[in-house]
Amino acid sequence: METKSFGLLASWRALTSSQGWWKPIALLTLVSWIPIAGQIAVMGCALEWGRFAAWGSNEPPRWENINYSKLLKTGARAFIIQVLMAVIFGTALGWVFCGRGVSFSPSGVWPRGSWLADEPVYRIDVLGAIAWVIGVVLVAILIAAVLRATLYDAFSAGWRLDRITQMVGRDPGGFVRTVLAVAAGSVAMVLVYLVSTTAVGMATRAGFAVFALHHGHGQLLFNGRAFLNGLFSLEPSLMLAVSLGTITLQFVLGALAVCMQLATVHVMATWFRRFEVWRWGNSCDPLPDSVPACKGFRQQEGSAGV
Repeated sequence: METKSFGLLASWRALTSSQGWWKPIALLTLVSWIPIAGQIAVMGCALEWGRFAAWGSNEPPRWENINYSKLLKTGARAFIIQVLMAVIFGTALGWVFCGRGVSFSPSGVWPRGSWLADEPVYRIDVLGAIAWVIGVVLVAILIAAVLRATLYDAFSAGWRLDRITQMVGRDPGGFVRTVLAVAAGSVAMVLVYLVSTTAVGMATRAGFAVFALHHGHGQLLFNGRAFLNGLFSLEPSLMLAVSLGTITLQFVLGALAVCMQLATVHVMATWFRRFEVWRWGNSCDPLPDSVPACKGFRQQEGSAGV
């Protein structure tokens, strides 16, 4: 694989480079539907792959001989750190933007008023744009924090924001590229969701409209209660087709979300690799001297021996 690549597309290629890569992704998608525990498992997979990438590995995720207890431990630690940091960052942004507030979740912090929030408010202004940019940066910091905790296998290592700040100061360009990758992944998922749900919604409404008019029940189109009554009185085969279509859409969107989560964490890990993780000392120690060695990506010889 190309060792000088750095970005969302490079991480996506790394994810999909192995034969049959979609099979574990499909399984992870089903696992992600389990409340909380599923998200912990997916995050654990992403961070364990990120651990190897940060140490220099260019291989796709390893799906054989998995230590499930370690995976769940890694995901649970990351989940707790993300929730606590999201609350802290969300509260701070709420004070800064006076009443505008923010939306936050275990997967990130999004300023309320941006179209990446849990309950989007479609409002565009200068303050909202600033809040959105800050929110994206904070999401990148969240990912960096949980990845650092994974590298040290320590909860406290994720809270050493001073070391993350030192990394940003040493390589601001690399951090900006990482933030852009996080933003691009989030925007891509939102666009896919909006386009897919709009298309399926229009097709469903059109299908029901044809059904209603064909059977001489045009009044269903103008009466919400009658429309619902007609919907639930459809033949089982038609209801089954509608249900299967909805489930398929949700599965595809879930698979894309899982892939994007894995790829985003991998981008952050490749940025960590610039700082020669194999030379790091204790969690409280400053970064080694002369890292990153150059502005471009560099693969150290022998660094992939994790």
